[in-house]
Amino acid sequence: MEFMELLLALGRGLIKVLTSLFIGFGVGLITVGYTTIQSGVAVDFRHGPPPMGETFLGVGAGLLATGASLVLLFFGPGSRRTILAPDPRRVDGPPLRDAV
Repeated sequence: MEFMELLLALGRGLIKVLTSLFIGFGVGLITVGYTTIQSGVAVDFRHGPPPMGETFLGVGAGLLATGASLVLLFFGPGSRRTILAPDPRRVDGPPLRDAV
């Protein structure tokens, strides 16, 4: 039973780290994209590569949406939570008091 608890804890930790990375990079790219758009760079890209501000803004919005969907799927109100039965060999309860 302890191995199963370890795997569940590692899985939950990995999902939390991935969620934080997606949301963090998404917000960062949205900020960089917005400031690049506001800097006055030309928007005409018919003869060259697309402008970096709009690209950063689009990728950042996608990463932010990915992080938000991970939050809803794994930590939202409808998420499945695995409930493990307590191990009967462990004695984690409070100490018993003597009757007075």
